[in-house]
Amino acid sequence: MQYGYRIIGDLISGLTYYLEEKGYETVEEIVGLGLAQFVGANDLDRATIIYPKFDETKCIGCGRCYISC
Repeated sequence: MQYGYRIIGDLISGLTYYLEEKGYETVEEIVGLGLAQFVGANDLDRATIIYPKFDETKCIGCGRCYISC
Protein backbone atom coordinates (compact mmCIF):
# COMPACT_ATOMS: atom_id res chain seq x y z
CA MET A 1 0.00 0.00 0.00
CA GLN A 2 2.72 2.42 -1.03
CA TYR A 3 0.08 4.96 -2.07
CA GLY A 4 -2.21 4.48 0.91
CA TYR A 5 -5.96 4.19 0.71
CA ARG A 6 -6.07 6.84 -2.02
CA ILE A 7 -5.17 4.10 -4.48
CA ILE A 8 -8.67 2.61 -4.16
CA GLY A 9 -10.18 5.71 -5.77
CA ASP A 10 -7.56 5.57 -8.51
CA LEU A 11 -8.34 1.89 -9.16
CA ILE A 12 -12.07 2.60 -9.37
CA SER A 13 -11.63 5.52 -11.76
CA GLY A 14 -9.17 3.54 -13.90
CA LEU A 15 -11.52 0.57 -14.12
CA THR A 16 -14.45 2.87 -14.95
CA TYR A 17 -12.43 4.50 -17.72
CA TYR A 18 -11.38 1.08 -19.10
CA LEU A 19 -14.95 -0.20 -19.15
CA GLU A 20 -16.17 2.92 -20.96
CA GLU A 21 -13.35 2.78 -23.52
CA LYS A 22 -14.04 -0.89 -24.28
CA GLY A 23 -17.82 -0.49 -24.41
CA TYR A 24 -18.69 -2.46 -21.27
CA GLU A 25 -21.30 -1.32 -18.78
CA THR A 26 -20.52 -3.58 -15.82
CA VAL A 27 -17.55 -5.43 -14.36
CA GLU A 28 -19.54 -8.66 -14.62
CA GLU A 29 -19.28 -8.44 -18.42
CA ILE A 30 -15.49 -8.84 -18.33
CA VAL A 31 -15.18 -11.39 -15.54
CA GLY A 32 -13.53 -14.52 -16.92
CA LEU A 33 -12.66 -13.13 -20.36
CA GLY A 34 -8.94 -13.71 -19.87
CA LEU A 35 -9.18 -17.29 -18.63
CA ALA A 36 -8.48 -18.80 -22.06
CA GLN A 37 -5.09 -17.05 -22.08
CA PHE A 38 -3.85 -18.55 -18.82
CA VAL A 39 -1.01 -21.04 -19.05
CA GLY A 40 -0.21 -23.59 -16.38
CA ALA A 41 3.12 -23.32 -14.60
CA ASN A 42 4.30 -26.60 -16.14
CA ASP A 43 3.57 -25.27 -19.66
CA LEU A 44 5.68 -22.11 -19.35
CA ASP A 45 8.79 -21.73 -21.51
CA ARG A 46 11.57 -21.87 -18.92
CA ALA A 47 14.38 -21.82 -21.50
CA THR A 48 13.89 -18.15 -22.42
CA ILE A 49 15.21 -15.42 -20.17
CA ILE A 50 14.19 -11.82 -20.80
CA TYR A 51 16.09 -9.09 -19.03
CA PRO A 52 14.50 -5.68 -18.49
CA LYS A 53 15.93 -2.64 -20.20
CA PHE A 54 16.16 0.64 -18.33
CA ASP A 55 16.45 4.16 -19.63
CA GLU A 56 18.69 5.54 -16.92
CA THR A 57 18.12 9.11 -18.16
CA LYS A 58 14.52 8.83 -16.93
CA CYS A 59 15.45 7.36 -13.53
CA ILE A 60 14.23 9.39 -10.56
CA GLY A 61 15.88 7.16 -7.98
CA CYS A 62 12.66 5.85 -6.41
CA GLY A 63 13.99 2.27 -6.08
CA ARG A 64 10.83 0.57 -7.37
CA CYS A 65 12.73 -1.37 -10.02
CA TYR A 66 15.01 -2.78 -7.34
CA ILE A 67 12.04 -3.73 -5.13
CA SER A 68 10.27 -5.40 -8.08
CA CYS A 69 13.23 -7.55 -9.02
